[in-house]
Amino acid sequence: MDMMSPQVTALRDNCQALIKQAAVVKDAVLDHRRQMWCAVPSFDYPVDLETLQDSEPSSEAWFRVADELTNIWMDAGNTPQNHGVLVCDVPDVLKAIELLNQHKQAVQLATHTLKESLLVERELDEHGSADKTFLERFALANAEFLTRGRDHAFHRILRSLKLPSLNFIRAQKQIRILPETVARVAYTWNKNQYRKRRIDADTLQALSQHFDRLGNALRADEIRHGVTNCRVKTDPVFALAYTPPSLRANYKWWDNANQAYRWSHCLATGILVIPQSQRPQVRWKPAPSATEIKQARKKWLAKVELEPVEVATRLELYRHVR
Repeated sequence: MDMMSPQVTALRDNCQALIKQAAVVKDAVLDHRRQMWCAVPSFDYPVDLETLQDSEPSSEAWFRVADELTNIWMDAGNTPQNHGVLVCDVPDVLKAIELLNQHKQAVQLATHTLKESLLVERELDEHGSADKTFLERFALANAEFLTRGRDHAFHRILRSLKLPSLNFIRAQKQIRILPETVARVAYTWNKNQYRKRRIDADTLQALSQHFDRLGNALRADEIRHGVTNCRVKTDPVFALAYTPPSLRANYKWWDNANQAYRWSHCLATGILVIPQSQRPQVRWKPAPSATEIKQARKKWLAKVELEPVEVATRLELYRHVR
């Protein structure tokens, strides 16, 4: 792809804007820290897990908050993630964080647009035409069974742009901003976090067609026969992906429209921003042990009653036990 194409230019410009705004957010948090309050229990381990709101953050905790809010770099995987809350009603800080989220959304859109263009371009170069229906079906099969989500052409473009090494998962993940009337935050962990994605017959047929194009007729026929023999069209199959335990927050907030308190929940990895001056009640729960995670996974597998389905070799698929 031409390095001066609109898609590449848009990605470069949005990444540069994101990097600049991340620096603005870090400076704003550190400059105004005396006007705010934070709790980082994953770093400042509290004496009382039930009443974090009564504790005062250490000096280092503020740097942890600033780093975590602006952590968009590839080398971030080598450092432990910091979880906690930032209670802030400083307009300059909130505006800076909101603008950072807007830049993250722009990077997400530019990334999606460029990857779609690369897929169409590759199809045109190799086969002279781009079947939109096939591309939509193959995109899922490609991510699930072939590249595991990594687009090598996309990463070659990133290297050519000579930008600092961005972690594109973090660069697209927005900072969670809670309502302005939060009274209580209770952290909890999902010991067994999983993704169950349905794989339909059309997706597997697109995968089979891909192997046909590569000249691997044996593999293509194996998948086609598997789709028929396993009755994938009528009896759904799923791909499972296990991920580490996820941190969640249950929070109680005042709903002005209904004049009542409500409970909501959200993923809570990283720093939650609460745009108010009053500290809410905050309860922390430590991460589960390896034994607890193993027990939870075993319990989940028994509960959902899934069994493996051999559609083809090296395709890990499951369906519900009848």
